[in-house]
Amino acid sequence: MITLQSIFDRIEPYISNITDLTVIFIAIFLSAWFCNGYFGFKFELSALQSFYLCIAGIKTANYGINSAFNTARGSSKEIPVKKEE
Repeated sequence: MITLQSIFDRIEPYISNITDLTVIFIAIFLSAWFCNGYFGFKFELSALQSFYLCIAGIKTANYGINSAFNTARGSSKEIPVKKEE
């Protein structure tokens, strides 16, 4: 039986960061948009857009929560500086 969780488990490795997710979304959206106009398909583009906003919102909120609770207040993340030799 196909469930939403099984679908998400399959696509989760491909949307590991927000940039990959956005590129994949744009490719799928433009393909569906083209097929709707040229071939007369009936893809629901607003549902695809809502799905993207939901996944992107979850990833953004997760990043914000992790950042807020895993960093000491008033400090910034130290970025390692490469020393020239």
